Parts: sequence; C-alpha cells; structure tokens
Amino acid sequence: MDGEIDHVCEEPLVTSIRARVQLSRAAVERLATEAGIGEFADEFFSALCDFDFVNGRVYEVIRSQREEYERRKPDEQYAEFYENGDDGGWDWEHLVPRKRGNKSGHDTLLELFDLLRVRWNALPKRDGKRRRKWTPEFDDSTGDPINATAHFFLGVAGLFASYSKTHCKSVVERASRRTHSPESKAKRAERNRRHQAEHRARKKAERHR
Repeated sequence: MDGEIDHVCEEPLVTSIRARVQLSRAAVERLATEAGIGEFADEFFSALCDFDFVNGRVYEVIRSQREEYERRKPDEQYAEFYENGDDGGWDWEHLVPRKRGNKSGHDTLLELFDLLRVRWNALPKRDGKRRRKWTPEFDDSTGDPINATAHFFLGVAGLFASYSKTHCKSVVERASRRTHSPESKAKRAERNRRHQAEHRARKKAERHR
C-alpha cells in the first residue's frame, strides 16, 4: 500500500500518525516484564518493528473518510495523470473499498491484536507448564484491564497511537465475535500461518548469524 496512497492523502496525515508512534525497546521491555514475559521482550520488539502501523492506519483513515478524499483535487505533480478523467487509473472500489458498518472499528488495532496473540500463544512452556493463552479481559463496567494480556495489549497499543482502554476492549469484543464466522476463521488461520512462518524464518536467520 505504501506509495499507492501517497497521492490521495495529504502529508500531514502521514506525518501526524508517524509522529505519535513511541515504539522503543525500553518501553517494550517494561511492558513485557510487567506481563511476566520479560525474557521475550526482544522477540516482541522485533515483531512490532516489522508491523506496518503507519500505512495501515493511513489506509484505515482514508477508507473511513473516502468520500472526502474522492472530492480532493490531485497535487500539481500528479495533475497530468488525471487529465483523461479516469482518476489517473486509481481504482477506488478495488484499492479503497467503502467501509461498511461501524466506521470506528479500529482495523489496524485489530491487526495489532492478532499479531500479539500469535506471538503470545507461540511462547514456550514455563517450567514445563503451559502459559495462559492470549485472552485479554476488560472490566464490563469500568473498562479497566483485569489480566496480564489485557494490560500488555493496552500498553503496546498506546505505543502506536492514543488508543484507550475503551478502544482495546472494543477490539477484544470484535475479535471474539469474529470467531463465530467460518470465513473469518479461514482468514485468521491464513494470517496465523503467515505470522508463524515469518516468526520461524526470523528465528532461523538469528541462529545462523
């Protein structure tokens, strides 16, 4: 998506999203230690560095405000490509389909949730015992995180944007509802396989350094 959306979104949008990202090794180490997985902080930090949050969030914003962006005139540097009236070959329906349902579904945060879930559930046993699965829980009345994975999710989300506990709780609920859809299960399985393949490739590369 990088490069494809550059001419339909203004630079301030990209800049503002990128400026908010506060991802650092020290921050991830602190959150991982608080969650009881401090020895795997580097692994999570590496995965989070590879997470393309900025472009994902830019795409999410443009998709939710598509009508507004469609009405904008292209910058002068792209004007010649729009002279024939076909949006310079830009296919809105294919590349930026209209968002259906709740426009504040926080798709990029859901992707982050999935990344953390795959990494967390792939952690090795501790003292021969299985670790608790990735099951973030938030209090129904206050929205406060009430278990280790919820605190970790909220903390990591805050390194990327001003996500609140309400946003994270909403995404957890959305992920829970999604598990009932056969289509979603297939997509999630494919995404999990991709993340796991990337994880194995990274670990293999590290062993051969």
